[in-house]
Amino acid sequence: MDNWPKGARIIGPDIGPRPPWAVACIVAEYETDQSDMMTDYFATRTETQVPLAWSRHKRDVFSEMRKAAATFKPTRHLGPGCDVWTVAVVFACDIVSNGSAYYKGNRSHWHDELCDRVHRQSFTTREEAEAFVASKPKPHDLGMGSDGVATFEWEIRRESIEHREKYSMGAGYYLKGSMGYSTGWTVSKVSYRLEDIEKLIERRAKPEATTTTGAPASERGVCPACHAETKPGEQLYRDGSCWPQCLTATRPRLVVEPMYPDAIR
Repeated sequence: MDNWPKGARIIGPDIGPRPPWAVACIVAEYETDQSDMMTDYFATRTETQVPLAWSRHKRDVFSEMRKAAATFKPTRHLGPGCDVWTVAVVFACDIVSNGSAYYKGNRSHWHDELCDRVHRQSFTTREEAEAFVASKPKPHDLGMGSDGVATFEWEIRRESIEHREKYSMGAGYYLKGSMGYSTGWTVSKVSYRLEDIEKLIERRAKPEATTTTGAPASERGVCPACHAETKPGEQLYRDGSCWPQCLTATRPRLVVEPMYPDAIR
């Protein structure tokens, strides 16, 4: 159960020892993408596991998972009322010009300056997405010559963070703010090997005054990607993620060797 990066330590919510009524546990896991499309291999590796809450039943209830996710800062984006909301400028009408057809709802590549179309302008709640749209001007119309004028509008799309994969090769029910084989935090419920979770909680509850290098806690750093503690002087990427313990979404499948000093901060 404890696939913990060497030298890392994360303090999750204090859920205490396993009560007599607990038959399952909701856990948060930080996964890194290990997929290789060239060899048709798709998988993730669990780098960090944090118990969030004990449960009285084994049912996969997303509302229960969301409440548990809200108690841990790195997974608050998976809490109640949260999903992945994206904004884009789309065609407001159907139009055919020079043999090319554009249909209502198709994304416009003529308005990339209004939103980040490549990296997707995404938000956690609908309110945040609406506030972003309100801060932007109305998309301008585009003349298509004798074919008329194309009109555009803002569109807000919602992608659920609730994954339902109870089928062959599926990962079951879990919360994740991206696709299954991506790098990021997930929240799910486990009802087996609870004794391992108990040992994990007991081991992490012990105070740790210094790191493996003897440095006091006040001198430790925190990786913004996996939220693991890093030792003073540890090599980091320019984006602040620890090396080589996690591969962030900003640098997928890329491991920079120390011999390249320009890639190390």
